[in-house]
Amino acid sequence: MKIAIDIDGVLADHLPIFNRHIRASGLEITIDEILQSDSPVFDDGIPPTGFYFAMDEIESAWASMILLKDNNHEIVYVTNRMIGTIGMVETWLWLNNRLFPEGDVFFNDTGNFNSSPKFKTRIVQDQSIDLIVDDYQKNLELINKECPEVKTVHFNGKWTETLHEISEATVNDTRK
Repeated sequence: MKIAIDIDGVLADHLPIFNRHIRASGLEITIDEILQSDSPVFDDGIPPTGFYFAMDEIESAWASMILLKDNNHEIVYVTNRMIGTIGMVETWLWLNNRLFPEGDVFFNDTGNFNSSPKFKTRIVQDQSIDLIVDDYQKNLELINKECPEVKTVHFNGKWTETLHEISEATVNDTRK
């Protein structure tokens, strides 16, 4: 099964560092307001270099990716991060001796942070994804609407529960 995994909020714990950046810049805005806004939080839409490196791995994310790979799933990574962050993202995936399983990484190439649902739906279609794990419900809602054959798993912050949902989806998958 070809599985797409979101990065921020699924593999990388982006909220603590993101909130620190917002406070340090003097912005009075919540992450929900940012997701609803067309205003960039970072100059040119790209955060400072150390921003991504300071993110911690979500508990059990690396071990879960290894388990999926060991069970013969193809993993691709899909992120709403802008294409200008390629080096930072790839470095984070392979930092601290945590070699996340090899897989293509797809970046938001639209230049619009708020295009995440459309961007991720296009990647799911173009890459023939069987299942996607994402923490942003709006992404999954559009994928469910546009690609009803694709299984979606809403990441709730716990990889043990997410692996169970993926396992159930693969057991019931007739396309193996």
